[in-house]
Amino acid sequence: QCAAVDALKHFIPTYLVSAGEKIANDVISKYVTLLDDPNVAARRGGALALGILPYEFLLLKWMPVMSKLCSSCTIEDKADDPDAEARVNSVRGLILVCETLTSNVDQSSDIGESVYAYIKVEVMPALFRALDDYAVDNRGDVGSWVREAAMDALERCTFILCKRDAVAVRAAPAAEDESEPSDMDANAISTTCQLFDSAIAQGLVAGIAKQAVEKIDKIREIAVRTLQRILYNQEQFVPSIPYRKLLEEIIPNNSDLEWAVPTVSYPRLVKILQASCYSKPVLSGLVISTGGLQESLRKASTSALVGYLQDSSINIDDKGKSREYLLSHDILWVLQRYQKCDRVITPTLKDY
Repeated sequence: QCAAVDALKHFIPTYLVSAGEKIANDVISKYVTLLDDPNVAARRGGALALGILPYEFLLLKWMPVMSKLCSSCTIEDKADDPDAEARVNSVRGLILVCETLTSNVDQSSDIGESVYAYIKVEVMPALFRALDDYAVDNRGDVGSWVREAAMDALERCTFILCKRDAVAVRAAPAAEDESEPSDMDANAISTTCQLFDSAIAQGLVAGIAKQAVEKIDKIREIAVRTLQRILYNQEQFVPSIPYRKLLEEIIPNNSDLEWAVPTVSYPRLVKILQASCYSKPVLSGLVISTGGLQESLRKASTSALVGYLQDSSINIDDKGKSREYLLSHDILWVLQRYQKCDRVITPTLKDY
């Protein structure tokens, strides 16, 4: 399939782009239809094919393509046939479509504005849902493949939106009179132009930080490396991240730390519980480790949590409330949020 898709990537621009809209629409419709095919191989291939379509094709039906890929990113309702590879390919195809469109479309045009708005309103939520994929089959936690792809796609979508915000903020004053805008005007322009806002930033960090404290070594390392790139990217600054200073203290821009090693990662990452906007999602991931079956992981994560509770140097913003009280409050939230979900409830009750 990968070889076929790679060939298609060169074939379509060479022979089909100049063939007219009818051919383009037929090709798009064919691959969109494949996403509902009962054959899992067809679904996987259709998602990959949509991801390599050229801008000239995507411009004709970009919204149906992105909408279908968004719905294909999430786990199917059919519990007897949850094909993880199809969802992985849908996530990969979706971010490729986003990058193709945004790198070619006129940002100031109506279509350009619609594309960026769609990425914020539809694509990002779909990727957040993919980040909550915990499907399991006889191969194990196959949902981790989807979560890994989702973290990569969320990072790339973040940079797409932040780059657009930066361009819009720079362009806005130029469209005004020659007089310099006041600080208040500049803040208003920044707020108006902002696609990547604090709500998205909070959801992004919370979702990835949750993956950074769960039980799979590879996923933990990928999650932390993703957060590092978001926090310290030199080419595109990512604004609006709550508790940024705290996160930078916990996750330094250091490539030498072995984040896949539990005794290295947990003592640092457990401190994210200090941030009230991240504590609940992070704890919902941490309980999987502290109440899990792997002894070395359980000991490392539990020891880190106990050390966090006993560390008198850690400050909590909620005045008058102890860390034990706040942790208990978050545990109750986890129990309510994940009721009837054995994957979370069992280790939570086992450990706490």
